[in-house]
Amino acid sequence: MKTKKNIAITFSIILGIVFNSCVRNPDTTTICERTAARELIFGIAYKIHMEEENKLSEAEIRLHRQLEDIFFEYVVVENNRFMLTISREEFKKKGLPVVFYDLFEEDLANTNYGITKYPFNEVDWDEAHRKSREEFLERRRMEDMQQSRINLFRSFENM
Repeated sequence: MKTKKNIAITFSIILGIVFNSCVRNPDTTTICERTAARELIFGIAYKIHMEEENKLSEAEIRLHRQLEDIFFEYVVVENNRFMLTISREEFKKKGLPVVFYDLFEEDLANTNYGITKYPFNEVDWDEAHRKSREEFLERRRMEDMQQSRINLFRSFENM
């Protein structure tokens, strides 16, 4: 009988933890929201990695582009520490759900912890991030130029 009571108490505690983790706090997002957002990001990344970009919806493409823009515009590296330089309010103004802001903060904290705990002495993260940003900007410039050509061609078609 005592075992059933212990199981019931344990189940109640677990249920309370799960319920409380999904209750909305106006200053933070819930674990449930962050998990759903992370699954969405992983789904997009998987399709891109598997070279199945044509299976992405317009919304997924737009979200991927916005998050990539945020990363390369507002994540900086100083002394091998990644930092997010946009405020929560500014992030909201960009039209993105704040759950993605929370994921950025969480992931950067985990990255910094990993760098501190398992030092990669041969890696200069400042330089690596700078090079990645340059490559991103060049790729984005080429994409924008291609889109301009497409738009120009379409405007001639409509004449």
